[in-house]
Amino acid sequence: PLALAMSGSADAPALLEQLAASSLFTDRREGPPAVFVFHALFAQFLRRRFERAQSIEQQRALLLRAGRLLMDAGETDAGLQRLIEAQAWDEAVQAIAQSAPRYAADGRVQALRGHIGALPAAHAERLAYWRGWCALDSAPALALADMAQAERDGAATQDAAAQLAAAAGAATALVSTGRVRDLDPWIELLTAHADAVLAAHDDDTQM
Repeated sequence: PLALAMSGSADAPALLEQLAASSLFTDRREGPPAVFVFHALFAQFLRRRFERAQSIEQQRALLLRAGRLLMDAGETDAGLQRLIEAQAWDEAVQAIAQSAPRYAADGRVQALRGHIGALPAAHAERLAYWRGWCALDSAPALALADMAQAERDGAATQDAAAQLAAAAGAATALVSTGRVRDLDPWIELLTAHADAVLAAHDDDTQM
């Protein structure tokens, strides 16, 4: 279905079946639906040929289309990679923000960090909370700076849930670094925003 949607060609499914049946660098994996996988070198060859034949604008348009199709199909990692390759920064930031809670729930910190790190710095700053969340265990001092930025962003938009989440993350980072004496301002923020968030029944609030 993805090949059909991406190519717009009714012949795409039959072509994939033919390639797999002939063992032409294509594997068919059973499942609902069947999945076809190109050999890595064959995929690279096709990608290079595509890049030589298409303008930069055409490449980005097709990458953007692929990214959207993959995201809709639940192929989040591949979809985000294509959005980033297409330099669709605003859409990539939004997609990462929407997908981040699932990455967190699945414990996929490295994957989430990789997607955020692939963004230009100015756009990655918009994901300060999640970038900080990824660093809580490995670099709590850096996480604290990101949580402070996330709290400022939440204050600017009057987003109590965002401020609460950032305060919780900052408190975690401070405890990890042994800076317990610096907790008071963050505890005040937690206290100030907890009631408002609970009253709104915001089940999506993290941490």
